[in-house]
Amino acid sequence: MIKRSAVFVAFYCAIMAIAGCSLFNTGPSSVVKKFFYSVEAGKTEDAINLLSTETKQMFGGKFNAYIAQQTVDIKKKGGIASIETQESITGDTARVTYTVTYGDGSTEEGKNDLIKQDGKWKMTVSMNK
Repeated sequence: MIKRSAVFVAFYCAIMAIAGCSLFNTGPSSVVKKFFYSVEAGKTEDAINLLSTETKQMFGGKFNAYIAQQTVDIKKKGGIASIETQESITGDTARVTYTVTYGDGSTEEGKNDLIKQDGKWKMTVSMNK
């Protein structure tokens, strides 16, 4: 009985470790997905915290209104069903290409540039898209 318990605990720990890796993934694709899900949930501060310092300064308080409108638009489309991403990383910069599929079946494709600030990936606004 003790042997079974030990095997179960080891198996459970292995599963949690694997799941934990994906839950705490902080790569560029993860940041873009977190941004979309934060906007969907109306979590303005969470979304803004994923932006680079320069991007926050560029938009100032205007970003709150933008996120509020995007939250409404996402809900009208039935919420986010899935987000598929591909990323390209070069040093402290990255580009994430994404496809968002909404609950109503519509899709949105785009690209986001990111930079590393203080060891964390942050979304930027690129003028060279």
